[in-house]
Amino acid sequence: MPYLTDDLAHTLPGPEAPQKQKIYWDGDDAGRSGSATKGFALRVTAGGARTWIFAYRARDTGIQRRPRIGAFPKIKAEQARKRAQALAVDVEMGSDPQAERETKRKAARIAELIERFDEEHVSRKRPATQEEYRRVIRLYIKPALGGMRVDDVTTADIEALHRSVSKRGKHQANRVAAVCSKMFALALRWGMRTDGKNPARGIERHREHARQRYPTADEMNRLFAALDAHPDQPSANAIRLLAFTGARRGEVLGMKWADVDVIGGTWSRRAADLKGNRDHAVPLAGVAIDLLQAIRGEQSQKGRHVLPTFVFPSASSKTKHLVEIKRLWRNVTRAAGAPDLHIHDLRHGFASVLASKGKSLPLIGSLLGHRSALSTQRYVGLFLDSQREAVALVSEAFGAAGKTTPPEPPAPTPVLPFRKRRKKA
Repeated sequence: MPYLTDDLAHTLPGPEAPQKQKIYWDGDDAGRSGSATKGFALRVTAGGARTWIFAYRARDTGIQRRPRIGAFPKIKAEQARKRAQALAVDVEMGSDPQAERETKRKAARIAELIERFDEEHVSRKRPATQEEYRRVIRLYIKPALGGMRVDDVTTADIEALHRSVSKRGKHQANRVAAVCSKMFALALRWGMRTDGKNPARGIERHREHARQRYPTADEMNRLFAALDAHPDQPSANAIRLLAFTGARRGEVLGMKWADVDVIGGTWSRRAADLKGNRDHAVPLAGVAIDLLQAIRGEQSQKGRHVLPTFVFPSASSKTKHLVEIKRLWRNVTRAAGAPDLHIHDLRHGFASVLASKGKSLPLIGSLLGHRSALSTQRYVGLFLDSQREAVALVSEAFGAAGKTTPPEPPAPTPVLPFRKRRKKA
């Protein structure tokens, strides 16, 4: 058998009919004793295609394999021979290169994991949570990792993604890391990642502090004036109702008429729609009831015999209700001179009004739908006025006691002079 070279590879003939291919094994010429590489060969097809291959038998299974190294002349003879020698070393150490290559080729990709993650995990969440998950995946995770295999993603890849998103916002970067962690945890459970490791576990996240921004009475007056002047009144009504109820944005936007008792003044919210995952009834009063009656009256006047399912319907949304009010909020807060105000700050403002009136933390927590008393602890500082009044009562009581006239002290006992004794003569 000839020693395979580039010049020889050009001249070796193809197979004779009816054969479809012919294999030329690497051998030893007279002047090249001991230089051949066992298993290294050139495959020539009837169409003239020439490909370097390496034949071996897997040590564990005994299966004979002939993986492709590369096409000639793109891959030169000596390059192919070195690759064959490296594969021979792997085989000798117990590896099965072709089986590993096939396994890697069939390995799940991030795009497949994202699809299953959405179908089996995200779809079970509340609408607002689904929206947030999908936004994070669409904007950050898929562009960075979408073309990779699930097994190939490393902790360094997740850290790089976290650093990249951190330039836009630390809070958002932490959300990306959290979604990645959950996604790869499920990949392990589903067998889509085979090394038993979650690459997103242990990623150091940014420290987050609870926001302590509360809208003032003056800011709320300017905000409502800006809402009155805005052309999109249905969306403006949603923001008004957020302020009147202290509910979360997704809860108000997904409000259903079937859950609202305008006459009785109650909004019965179901566990499936709430962050706390338990049923919660919200009392409605005053301006909130008036606003809902006005919305219902306007929807009835549009010729509808049956009210829409949602209080804030939307024909352009997959959820069939309003889901996006960020642009409106940005416009009205700028018009109100409070551009740093967040939508969730309306919920804080709701709690601040109750706290300023001396209402207890348990009562505030029940109205906000907090599942744990710890969630309401952030509002402790809002009781400063009530606490100051309470301390003033103590000061007044003790101050009055301190101003009473003390009794006259007893007169001091007179001190008699000391008489010395006379010495005897």
